[in-house]
Amino acid sequence: GGFAAEFDTYGNGGTDPQGEHVGVIEDCAGNQLASKLRTVRGEHHVVVDFIEGQFNIYIDGDLELAYTFPGITSFDGYIGFTAATGGANDNHSIDNFTLLVTEPVLIQGDLACDGEVTVFDGLIVLLFLQDLPFDQDSPCPGLIDLVGDFQFADVNCDGVIDANDMAAILAYFAGVSIPPESGCVPLGDPL
Repeated sequence: GGFAAEFDTYGNGGTDPQGEHVGVIEDCAGNQLASKLRTVRGEHHVVVDFIEGQFNIYIDGDLELAYTFPGITSFDGYIGFTAATGGANDNHSIDNFTLLVTEPVLIQGDLACDGEVTVFDGLIVLLFLQDLPFDQDSPCPGLIDLVGDFQFADVNCDGVIDANDMAAILAYFAGVSIPPESGCVPLGDPL
């Protein structure tokens, strides 16, 4: 299985539009999920974004097609290219390919890695202090992983993970600003 951005110059019937088009397909060419009639012959600058299930296809700087795959999040996979002409003739050329894989932005104090600092992040520190198991998303660093010069759960950067870190998160959530220790990224800022 897989997903593809399709640049097609020939309509094959079924869900494949008659005429040149750009499309999004899943698993096989016959499973066209979305398409738009558009000239694709000639030279074009193409950008394909696939971020958390949102597929965006840009041609020459214009967003041509957007499709959202329900329930898709980050996953490991492969990338490749394929082309076919059947009984016809057509050139398929790729030049200057670049692949950019981005990591999720980590926020100081966001121990749950859900994109914001909340009371739940204080609860994670409490569970850590009680030596109780907790569930973390895979892109989230472990509580004892080093990020910069401080441990990820040491949100006030005083060198230990303790109740003061939980208090700092709860204060941040309540809108109270606590000055960070020297060299510490302030709570709520990107790491």
